[in-house]
Amino acid sequence: MIHGRNSVIKCNYDVSHHEGDKESGMGRILRNSKGEFITCGVEKFEGRHTIQETECSTLVHYYSQCNQFGL
Repeated sequence: MIHGRNSVIKCNYDVSHHEGDKESGMGRILRNSKGEFITCGVEKFEGRHTIQETECSTLVHYYSQCNQFGL
């Protein structure tokens, strides 16, 4: 959960990891402290070697996006 200026934002995310040069994917959904939908999205990316690296990269990516939106 991310504590915003006036509320708590919950970010659920998941990844689809494929080793090598195959595309992997990530998806996320943001909800407010009442469980109401805020936004969601999916993206493709390449270049992660392990599932742990993919998971960590995705978490950092979405945390950064939340900061950019002031959440």
